[in-house]
Amino acid sequence: MKKTIFVSSFALVAIVATQSAYAVAGKSDDRAAARADKQAEITDKKTEKKTEIEEKKAEKVCDRITTRIQNMQEKTANREQLASEKIDERLAKVQEKRTVRKQELEQRRAMRDEQRQTFYNALMAKATTAEQKEAVNQFEKTVEDAVTVRRAAIDAATTKMQNDVNVLITEKQNTIDQLFADYKKAEEAAFAKAESACGDTSTETDLKSIAQTLNAELKTAREAFKTGVRETRTMGTEIQQLAEIKKQTVKSAVDTFKETVQQARITLQNAFGEEIDVEDIGEEASE
Repeated sequence: MKKTIFVSSFALVAIVATQSAYAVAGKSDDRAAARADKQAEITDKKTEKKTEIEEKKAEKVCDRITTRIQNMQEKTANREQLASEKIDERLAKVQEKRTVRKQELEQRRAMRDEQRQTFYNALMAKATTAEQKEAVNQFEKTVEDAVTVRRAAIDAATTKMQNDVNVLITEKQNTIDQLFADYKKAEEAAFAKAESACGDTSTETDLKSIAQTLNAELKTAREAFKTGVRETRTMGTEIQQLAEIKKQTVKSAVDTFKETVQQARITLQNAFGEEIDVEDIGEEASE
């Protein structure tokens, strides 16, 4: 005999409510999980995007460094060539001036030689005795010997100054060459360091630090180069010092020449018994 189970309406309502609650709870959990998955996906995409942006930024910065290396090396090479050309140009101008001065000096000396010979001929024409003629010959020999000594001293002083100036210019060229070599070495080291530090994994902070370090090292190299170049600009003062030395040497030669001529003049006047002007046999101080 079967038993009949009676369930009250209240119990059925409770059961249905419980089942509904479980269903709702399950759907809520599913939605929460879905939202979490979606949020995680969005976060991953943002992270990937940020990483991609940083990588591209790093790539651009690193590429700019490479481009900057090429540009600066080209500029440095151009500056070095220009500096070398300027020194070569200066040497050419110096040599040209020396050639012109030498030609002018030879012309003046030839003119002075003619003037002295005319003066000697006039003296000889004026001489009436053997003693006077011998005095003229002796005067001519003394003056010509003095001219030879004087010109040799001036030529030696000129040659010495020119050689010393050549040394100064060569030293400047060597100094400039070394300054460029040191600068290029420092420049290459700074860029190599930046390139080594720069990579796809570099953060924005890293890139800023790399750029700052690079700029600071390049600035230090430039300042060292500029300081070295400024120190080579003392050549003008050094050349003036050399010119003063030459001036004193020439003055000494001229003074000796004048003294010799005056002594010879006195002897000549004694032979002729009258005042004789010897101004026509003089020469310019630079001759």
